[in-house]
Amino acid sequence: MHKSTVQPGITRLFSMLVALLAAFAIAVPAYATSTPASGAVASAATASSTAAIEAKTGNAGDTLNMYKVVNVTFANNQLTYAFTPTFQAFLNAAPSTAAYKGLTVAQYVAYDGTEDVFKTLLGDFSAYVKTNSTTITADKTATTNGDGVANFTGVGLGQYIIVGMGNVAGAKIYSTVTAEVVPHIDDSTTPPTYKIYDKYEVDLKTTEPTGEKEIIDGTTPDGDNATASIGDVIKFRLSGDVPTYPAGATNTTLFMADTLSAGLTLNPASVKVYMAASAAEIDDDHLLGSDAYTVSIEGQTLYVDYVYGELTPGQKLFVEYEATLNEQAVIGGDGNPNEYTYTYSNNPFNGGTHEHDDIPEDDNAYGEVEDSETVYTYGLYIYKTAGSETGTPLQGAKFELWAGSVGGTGKLIATLTTDANGYAAYNGLEKGIYILHEIEAPTGFKLADDVTIDLSNASATASTTTTTNTRYTSDPDLAVSTDQATNADGVPLWLPKEGSNLTGLVASATNPDPDKYVAAYLLSTTNTVTGTPTTGVGAGAGYYPQNVIDQPGSNLPVTGGMGTVLLYGAGIALVAGAAVLYMKRRQSASQA
Repeated sequence: MHKSTVQPGITRLFSMLVALLAAFAIAVPAYATSTPASGAVASAATASSTAAIEAKTGNAGDTLNMYKVVNVTFANNQLTYAFTPTFQAFLNAAPSTAAYKGLTVAQYVAYDGTEDVFKTLLGDFSAYVKTNSTTITADKTATTNGDGVANFTGVGLGQYIIVGMGNVAGAKIYSTVTAEVVPHIDDSTTPPTYKIYDKYEVDLKTTEPTGEKEIIDGTTPDGDNATASIGDVIKFRLSGDVPTYPAGATNTTLFMADTLSAGLTLNPASVKVYMAASAAEIDDDHLLGSDAYTVSIEGQTLYVDYVYGELTPGQKLFVEYEATLNEQAVIGGDGNPNEYTYTYSNNPFNGGTHEHDDIPEDDNAYGEVEDSETVYTYGLYIYKTAGSETGTPLQGAKFELWAGSVGGTGKLIATLTTDANGYAAYNGLEKGIYILHEIEAPTGFKLADDVTIDLSNASATASTTTTTNTRYTSDPDLAVSTDQATNADGVPLWLPKEGSNLTGLVASATNPDPDKYVAAYLLSTTNTVTGTPTTGVGAGAGYYPQNVIDQPGSNLPVTGGMGTVLLYGAGIALVAGAAVLYMKRRQSASQA
């Protein structure tokens, strides 16, 4: 529901229409999805006129319920309207934020069918009658025939909402439509008279459940790619439509499965499950009760199994959670994919309901919706040479890698030192502007100027061997992420306690011995490149090559700001002045 279209807007939209209706002393509805059926015959209307309504779905075996929402009375050649008790109760129960809250019957019958607010109203009414199906009785019920047509007969004057209640052939999502049996003015007669058709028709479309996976926070776009740095927390959202199963269905299996790559660490405490009409409605009021679902995590896969009887058909299910990009992340290439599958029973009378881990292997009574999202991260390698790009590789050049700018609002990412082959590398950077700031040059060489790198669509391929030295800490405040570190299979890692005389990490789902081990957190990763990287072509190959040249010479070992530089300059000037004065005094002494 779009909460920005609130009641005052509706009131203004219809105030003029309501005034016109009052002026003409009759109310002619502007909104109707039913039209006269082919071959329908119009005759003079009476207070007791009835008609037939053909509801077309295109599916055999659909169960449709018709609810009267507006009573229409025809007397003294005039039409009057009033909400039925069922519809008025629905309006009364609507939350205060509902755009249609306070709707009047004059506004309802004057609705234009393009209004998003009215579409929301129909969806919410459908959910309302399904949730309260034990206490709300439909005015009429019909089942579609082999041609997908349901016939409602003897329908009295009024406006109706038709709601799909289920299909024996599988899971369906039903559109909710209005239909009306209301006299119209025939102005071809003198005087004009009210007439009514004997048959109307309306289309009730059905679709299969849909599902989607989205990244909603924590990444930086690079074209169509979502990028992140190692240690970044990324927020994902899964969604799926609640299907409509017929009454008496025995197999209402419904679950989500989301598999993360080894480069992403799921935070179990962040998982939240919602049910709402749309993503715009997601808030704490729409959190799903714990009796309606079960969350389980098996390795790198998150499962959410649903209890269909606790859900409202026609609504949407949403799962939101956070995951941290970790040191196992793939650099460039195919990125770090997350595969999502939404599984539902498409044969509701085939056996019983199952959870994700007990579906028979030979059971084909299920539909699936698949989607995926991929997180990309890039690498940077430096090639340090003397004098020119083809010069001698230089070992021992030390750089600071900054994001955004050096100092100030910038962020220090890492300190890198070139190896014997002149290389240094860093893995796990999102798209962005980075600065290489040399802080220590090899002996006999000057510091290079800062190098600005626009790390975007990194396209170099490191055809060499990258050795990663990973360090861990037991203090989460010192770590790059407050999530416990895991191995490539997503199993938590544990460090020996100080003084335990134990060495080495232990991978275990639970602490192997709380007296001897504590949770391990990622402290840092150091990447060493050996060999000769080559520049390749193609987006997303992963590494950005940067040649940095040092010129022979030396730098004045300046530290601090401009004030320090000025002091150095003043000192040099004083020394120079003293030398001149000394020379003059010597000359004077020799002449004497």
